[in-house]
Amino acid sequence: MDSSFVYLDGEKFFYKISSGLNEIIKFEKHLNEINLFPVADGDTGTNLALTSVAILSNTTISKSVSDVVQSMADAAFDGAKGNSGIIFAQFFRGLSESLKNKNKINIDDYTMAVKNAVDFTYSALRNPVEGTILSVMKKWSEHLLKIRKEVKNFKQLFHESFNVAQTALKDTINQIKVLKENKVVDAGAKGFVYFLEGIKEFLKSGKKVDLNNFKNYKMNHFSFHSDIHENEKYRYCTQFVIDNGFITKDTIIDKIDSYGDSLIVAKGTNKYKVHMHTNEPEKVVQTLVDQKLKIKNPDVDDIFQQVRTREKDKGSIALVTDSTCDIPAEIMDKYNIFVVPLNINFKDNEFLDKYTIKPDNLYSLIEKSNEMPKTSQPNVKTFIKFYKFLDDYYDEIISIHLSDKLSGTYNSASVAADTVNKDKIKVIDSKNLSIALGLVVLKTAREIEKKGNISIQKIEEFITNSKIFVGVKNLKYMIRGGRVSKVKGFFAKLLNLKPIVSIDEKGSSELFGKSFSYRGNLKRIKSIVDKKRKKSETISFAVGHVNAKNTAEEITNEIEKQTGIACEYIMDVSPIIGSHAGPGSIGVSILTE
Repeated sequence: MDSSFVYLDGEKFFYKISSGLNEIIKFEKHLNEINLFPVADGDTGTNLALTSVAILSNTTISKSVSDVVQSMADAAFDGAKGNSGIIFAQFFRGLSESLKNKNKINIDDYTMAVKNAVDFTYSALRNPVEGTILSVMKKWSEHLLKIRKEVKNFKQLFHESFNVAQTALKDTINQIKVLKENKVVDAGAKGFVYFLEGIKEFLKSGKKVDLNNFKNYKMNHFSFHSDIHENEKYRYCTQFVIDNGFITKDTIIDKIDSYGDSLIVAKGTNKYKVHMHTNEPEKVVQTLVDQKLKIKNPDVDDIFQQVRTREKDKGSIALVTDSTCDIPAEIMDKYNIFVVPLNINFKDNEFLDKYTIKPDNLYSLIEKSNEMPKTSQPNVKTFIKFYKFLDDYYDEIISIHLSDKLSGTYNSASVAADTVNKDKIKVIDSKNLSIALGLVVLKTAREIEKKGNISIQKIEEFITNSKIFVGVKNLKYMIRGGRVSKVKGFFAKLLNLKPIVSIDEKGSSELFGKSFSYRGNLKRIKSIVDKKRKKSETISFAVGHVNAKNTAEEITNEIEKQTGIACEYIMDVSPIIGSHAGPGSIGVSILTE
């Protein structure tokens, strides 16, 4: 290989970049440890590493620089994660825009492309902040332009410019308050300097990176430096792809900018990737859906919960469930219960149950289109992400999920548990869902808080003693969703029958009873609860509803008066559950001892 590197063809360009990416991956853990800005969530190294691995694993190597950098840009866009990952991916997109139709490049080509790429990257951010990766990119690119006529080859170009990047990195300490207070450089900026250092070493030695090392890459566990989070305003790190090319970046920004900060709108090939910190991811997404845009690949991280977890003393038990577990958010927060969302696909859009779509939004879409959403369990990778994070902070992980007979969620969780740490992670089939699953999880959380531990046998007792009864107001949603056949639905409507739906001991749905009126069903459910109370020393109950708050409160008051037992909680159930039961449905769950 030509050690002078006067020109770069596609293959040399790829291996130059791959050496830089490899250097980022090597220092993933260190970058996590110093991550304080924009949020001290300890994942900058992981986000940059995952983006780097995506590029290394999915780039097609060819003789043409333009083909290689285009492939890199596409791979980076698809694999980009988090603030730093998307910024880095946008840098590659800028390079690809500037190096079109180039089979090989010289120093002038490259330095102008880098300058344009940095400008392109700045343009993706609503409010670019100096003292970050952006500052290092800019100072380095400006120096490249300054010296490009003085150097003879790429090896000399990177050697002469590297000190400028290092100086810019050191300056980040004084540019951002939180970095200055902790005497640490910006993690993203340091990641970029590692990237340049890897390139410099390749140009010096000509040694190629072994791509086989990244085929089964496993990210390091998250680390955490210190808590600088008490003033953070926004809870959810939200990311998704807009799969449309007809809208402009400025229009996207104008529509959603008011919902949060750390907004990045990165451009891909006929699509955009959006990153934002917000308290209302569902409003961000709904605003864009209202513009007839297609939302794909949603991802939401709970920043506040990550911080609570890292602040806690190491040890104890982590409790995980899924989004069909209906427990009010304030109770979830109190016990730091982790929730893995199921997926909702509606027409051309992808949502995360409870996070990027709320019940009212989904029911409105159903009514307007006369169609039912398609739902799917979280994939194994999603569970692995949760379990890997928790594995660093807990001695044991208990993961309780909706019935295996109703969803593949339990199976995904089981496979992930075996992958991460099968001895430490216990996955349990609740054989139930919604508020019944909620009562089991709540009871488990209280037991853990009270005693510091819990046996699997005890949780299985809770499951055996839990039951849910749902009074359905309108059969059309269950017919549409395939829960009731059209023939049975026709005769039920003809006879004006209203079913009570429950879950049997194996976890399958069952018809528990039926009345000739909706009110008759609610009356029967109250009677069931009263009979259970008389047979058991201790009983707890919760009420869920589908857009029927007033009726839910009414039946709750009646049950409380009749039994003398206070309701644990009343809540609007998961959009997934509600879309199948239909508006007006009321569910009552009990757990006896």
